[in-house]
Amino acid sequence: MVARAVHLDHPREDGLSRTGRCSTVLLLSVLACLAGPAAFGQGGGHTQDLAECGSSDHSNIPRQIEACTRAIADNAGNKPALFMAYLGRAIVYGGSGQIDRALADSEALVALAPESPWPYLTRGIAFGKLHDFDRALADFEKVIAMAPNPGVAEAYLQRSFIYSQKGEWERACTDAREAAKLAPHSGIALAGRAGCYLMEGDNRNALADASQAILLQPEIASAYSIRAEVYLQAGRLAEAQTEVDHALRLNPDSISARAYNGQIALAQGKTDLALAELTRAIDLGSKSPETIASRGDAYEREGKIGLALADYRRAVQLAALNEGDRKAQETARQRIAVLDPASTDAPARGTRTHGAPK
Repeated sequence: MVARAVHLDHPREDGLSRTGRCSTVLLLSVLACLAGPAAFGQGGGHTQDLAECGSSDHSNIPRQIEACTRAIADNAGNKPALFMAYLGRAIVYGGSGQIDRALADSEALVALAPESPWPYLTRGIAFGKLHDFDRALADFEKVIAMAPNPGVAEAYLQRSFIYSQKGEWERACTDAREAAKLAPHSGIALAGRAGCYLMEGDNRNALADASQAILLQPEIASAYSIRAEVYLQAGRLAEAQTEVDHALRLNPDSISARAYNGQIALAQGKTDLALAELTRAIDLGSKSPETIASRGDAYEREGKIGLALADYRRAVQLAALNEGDRKAQETARQRIAVLDPASTDAPARGTRTHGAPK
């Protein structure tokens, strides 16, 4: 499979975490179903704490954590209730950026119930956020090996994101498709598959999946970014801008939305804005050759040839790591040939008419 290195924001960093809702939807649905009076045969405060601990309403994170902590203290002799309390707190910690604490609760869950897939799923998510990819992958593989269970779709989705960060696009998209097949009503899963369609150049299916993801979960910023890229490629700049604006309202630090905002500005001749947005995308962590080559184009239009060449050369180096970035690599090399004909990065012959790299 040949894939372009477009930017797909991690669901855990997407708009879901900014709207007071944890994005681990499958975990929460299980927790909400189990943390009720019938689940443990309890009444009173213990059950109330469990219900609040497992709630999908994260408008008051400290209060929810306190409820989980009370439930842990009050249910030492009740393994099912204790399990749900630790699971709920691990999810809330993870969703609120307290990753070390989420990891600690996940370790407690593994010790408490090593036969369950949920401890490995929460621990894998924590390892992934800490960029401990090998241990994250090992945990997700444990969850998948325990199939069938409701966490398998989430494990495939999380493993897909890990593979994408490692540049293993074929594996990433295989897992994204499996997640979407197992959880067809999950907006996050559909957004992941939409990103794969986009990388493969299947813009029709990318747009369909992204649009359905938005219908299911309108707070998924990456789905708007995917629609923006489809419209940008079609030259529909006004529609692309509308999608980017949606994405940035949900997640101001969306790498993809910042990059596309910069490319729209470049296409409109707004070089200052293009430089600001493309630089912000790169500062946020973009390693997309297309984004970096676009900034090189913006620098070139400003007459900053040294900076333009630096970006074009970096784009060439990064593109060499991924077969799907050949177009960005060729674009950058052709500009180097014009600006610095003696460079070893320049193609042997041929140049490109100046314009925004796409």
